[in-house]
Amino acid sequence: MFFLLGILIFVFSIGPNTEIFNQIGIGVIWTLILLSNNLSLRKFYQNDFNDGSIILLHMSGLSYELIVLIKIIIIWTFLQLPFFIIIPIAAILLNIELSNINLILISFLIGSPILTSIASISGSMNLLNNRNFA
Repeated sequence: MFFLLGILIFVFSIGPNTEIFNQIGIGVIWTLILLSNNLSLRKFYQNDFNDGSIILLHMSGLSYELIVLIKIIIIWTFLQLPFFIIIPIAAILLNIELSNINLILISFLIGSPILTSIASISGSMNLLNNRNFA
């Protein structure tokens, strides 16, 4: 939702000048992806840590590495995968050429697991931090 609202704000603020969209459209999409990921992945492990789910999973015989890998895959599936539907819509709103939409999707396919992994590292470092500045 944040992503689409950000795209609409850019579309309405720039106006009908489509030449600017061709120059900055891909950067706008990636910037909004990074910002929306920061909002949605802020508390990656916090709820599981607070209610003791991580400890229970570890006591059931799962290693911490497997717990982290499963968590990354699930978070990527439910939070990153919907962007594959939203990115082409945003690219059409920004009047980006169709050949560039494929490049955006391929770069997102490569970059989104990396973003989720970085969010996992940041979330694990902030588990005991009450300020949650990540």
